Amino acid sequence: MELRFAVVVVFFIFAAFCIHTSHSQGMQQFDREPQYTEANPGEIVIMPCRVFNKKGQCVWQKDGKPVGIYPGKYEWVSSPDLGDCSLRISAARADLDAGEWECQVTASSFDAQDALTSDPARLVVRVPPSPPQLEVELSPIADGGNLTLSAGKEATVRCLSRGGNPAANVKWFLDDRELVGQYNQTNTTDIGKVKTWMAVSTLTYTFNKTDHSKLLRCVALHEAYPTKSRESSVTLDIHYAPEVTLVGTPTVDLEENIDSVSLRCRADANPPATVIWRRVGGNPSLSNKSPVASMGDIYSFQEILEFSPVTRKDSATYSCEAKNTIGTSNLITIPIDIKYSPMIVNVGPAVSQQLTVTLYESTRLECQAEGNPQPRYQWLHRRPKDGEEDIVIRSEDRYLHITNVTYEHQGEYICIATSTINGLERMVQSEAITLRVVGPPQVLNEVSSRFISVERGDDAVIRAVFCADPRPIRVSWRWAAFQMEAGSGSGRFVAEALHKGKRDECYETRLRIQRVEMNDARHYYLTVENDKGSDTFYVTLTVKEPVSMATVIAVVIACLFLIIVVTLCLLYAYRSERCCFDRKGGSKSTDLESMKSDVESVHSSSQCSSSGNNSATSQTSINRGGTQRSSSIGQTKCHVSNSVTKIQTTSSSSSSNSSNLSDASPSSKKLNITTSALPGGGQFKTNIFINGPTATTTTSSLPPTTTTTTTTTITTNPFSALNGESIGNGGIGFPGSALRGPAVAKNQQ
Repeated sequence: MELRFAVVVVFFIFAAFCIHTSHSQGMQQFDREPQYTEANPGEIVIMPCRVFNKKGQCVWQKDGKPVGIYPGKYEWVSSPDLGDCSLRISAARADLDAGEWECQVTASSFDAQDALTSDPARLVVRVPPSPPQLEVELSPIADGGNLTLSAGKEATVRCLSRGGNPAANVKWFLDDRELVGQYNQTNTTDIGKVKTWMAVSTLTYTFNKTDHSKLLRCVALHEAYPTKSRESSVTLDIHYAPEVTLVGTPTVDLEENIDSVSLRCRADANPPATVIWRRVGGNPSLSNKSPVASMGDIYSFQEILEFSPVTRKDSATYSCEAKNTIGTSNLITIPIDIKYSPMIVNVGPAVSQQLTVTLYESTRLECQAEGNPQPRYQWLHRRPKDGEEDIVIRSEDRYLHITNVTYEHQGEYICIATSTINGLERMVQSEAITLRVVGPPQVLNEVSSRFISVERGDDAVIRAVFCADPRPIRVSWRWAAFQMEAGSGSGRFVAEALHKGKRDECYETRLRIQRVEMNDARHYYLTVENDKGSDTFYVTLTVKEPVSMATVIAVVIACLFLIIVVTLCLLYAYRSERCCFDRKGGSKSTDLESMKSDVESVHSSSQCSSSGNNSATSQTSINRGGTQRSSSIGQTKCHVSNSVTKIQTTSSSSSSNSSNLSDASPSSKKLNITTSALPGGGQFKTNIFINGPTATTTTSSLPPTTTTTTTTTITTNPFSALNGESIGNGGIGFPGSALRGPAVAKNQQ
């Protein structure tokens, strides 16, 4: 790596040496040539020119003409003999110094061909241009003036910068934002002045209403300006058609003579627009026409509409628009709907008068009210009842139709009209219409009872309520062959005088029977008459024998005895774990011990007998709750009952019988039964179920001298496999559910 670096260094040193040698011994050539230069008037300008191996003479030309050396104006910067032919120009002037400059070197000898001429280098002596000038359609606009344009239309604006050298660089700004890409510039020499230029920049742009009142600036950049730039600006006056907005739109209901409203039609326009208010129709809530469909009549030219306070005649649809020389705004409409409380204008057919209707006919009442919003109606029926005023809603419509008029409809009728304004109810009621019902009497079934029951010896009062207008002229009670007018009596029967009812046209009549006898039980007929007709009503009287005190005491004692018996049965069932008190789940040792204790508390007995050879006979009798079942095989007999404390099976050759009760598992018990075989041999199988199925059964068949052992598992599972079954084939079982206690079965094979 170091060797390579050393070789490169040596190479560059050798190349530099060769070049220097060629320069020192070869032809003359430019080391630096003059370049484009700008200078302000009065400044010193250096036009550079350096030559290698210079042997000829340095000469300068301007615009193709030689320029001599003049002290104080054109001077050598350094010694030309050393190859520096640079020229110093003092107090530069555009009329003298501006132009194309060339640096020339004569040949080193008359026969040498090494004369040099540089490329022309332009020297520009700057001339500051005049301030930029704005113009539209060739008409100049004064600096700081207004420029009127229409929004949405493309506009062309020019900016001119004259007399500059070089030409000024022109830019456009809208306030402080440059309108890049929206303009172009052309430069031409001034007419009659070849040393100065005119720059023309043309802006093409579409302004909108948001540009109104902004500054449009034309900025000319030039180094000859003391501040490097000059600008000319105008204030934009953008004309656009009006746009209107509505201020003060009500957000709640306006109530007559209470609320006020102020509507303002705000127009955004340039030049300013004229506001026009129009009114369309009347109450907007009652009109089905669109407010936009009709322009309506001109209502006002003011920007603000005032309604203080509002009245119902102000209800209408109002529209607002604005116009100027550019155009017409959009149309805004607003409905003004003045709310007012209801007012009843008509109630019929008669107000503050009496309306007479014949019984069972029909009538109609009508109510008409004005209000906004439209009122809701109710018809109230006011009538006396139980000494107080009773009010019933009869209808929720402006019409009240009453068909099949009865005396119940008699009374005063009032129309209620209600409107809701801003969540509050406004209510008005009409004067009362009095409805009078005339006709024959009518017994009120819903008040009068048709059935009365009393005990023999008591007094009976038969009542009936009826209404009649005009007043009744005859009221009588009739039964069997008897008839009695109201206000009279005979013996045990008294027809009381009429009693005034709860309403003026209603009455109550009573028939009193003293010390009722059994033969007084019958129908009692009431007949009521007036000038318009009559009505009939009957009441059925039932007479009962009185209940003796002995009967009452006997019933009480029987009930007490029944309660005691039921209580004892429940206690017994709970203790013996019967019925619904049977235990659930597997048997535990404590359960079996409890059962054993209950069994041992009762007297036990067991008998077995046998006879004959080469045969085995077994008879088992099981007594359960007084029911005994038995099964016999051969001549061996065995008797088992609820009083047995041990279970034994014995054959004729057996010397002893034993039965052991031991634990089989934590949830079961085993009963081991050992039986000696009969002479000649024998085999049998025994299954014993106690509230559950047999878990394990072992049967052995041995020679005659061998005993037979049967092992039975006893559980207390309440869901026994023998529920509801009886054992066949000589077996013994207890029908019924597991809640009825243990079951025992024995099968002979």
